[in-house]
Parts: sequence; C-alpha cells; structure tokens
Amino acid sequence: MASTGMSSSAIEEQRRAANMRGLQRHDKSIREIVGTASHVVLYEFSDKEQQWDKRNVEGSLFVTKSVFDAYKVVILNRSSKENLDVAVTPNFQMQIREPYLIFRETASSILGIWFHDDDERTQVS
Repeated sequence: MASTGMSSSAIEEQRRAANMRGLQRHDKSIREIVGTASHVVLYEFSDKEQQWDKRNVEGSLFVTKSVFDAYKVVILNRSSKENLDVAVTPNFQMQIREPYLIFRETASSILGIWFHDDDERTQVS
C-alpha cells in the first residue's frame, strides 16, 4: 500500500485516467491506451551528416486506439508545444536498432525514438 492508503492498482488506474484526459485534449477520438513509455526522446537521422540529430520532442509516449479503430503513436512533448503524432498504417515501417525504435514518418524522414527504459521499448514495439 502506498502512503496515501491507496493500492498500487488504484494509483495506476488514476494515472491511466489522467493520461487519457491529457491525450483526449490532444485528440478527442482517442478511446484507449494500448502501450506507454514514461520517457522518450525523438531523433531524426541526417543522411547528409550520417548521424542522429535530437529533435525538440521528449516526454511520455503512448500507443493509442481511436474510436475509428485506428492506431497511432503519440509523444506528449514536455519540451515544447510540438507533439509527435504518427498514424500506424499498413505502410508504417518500424524496427528496433538499439538504442532506438526506428520508423519512417514520411518517405524521406527516418526517425528514432530513444527510450529511457529498455523494457518499455520492447513492450511498445
């Protein structure tokens, strides 16, 4: 039991409800959180420099399902107002390349998400 007298499952349910409220402020069609990571940082691969460049996006990551049964990856950004919001479509390509989860946002853009917790990267992928 936590010092508040609440069970860990009750605390987790409150956290999940608070996350859902925050996500629904971002997108009212979200109806379910199917995966989470507490802290991630977004990088973009530079073909010119052949290196990963940090973007100004970091925060909590959510894999969500909408009322339309569509899935997407959302990073609620703590660094700026620019959130990441990527639809998971049949063309969505993703792979794990430690320490990143890599995917393509567009045909030309390769993005990598760095996870503070390696277990969360495995669970989300």
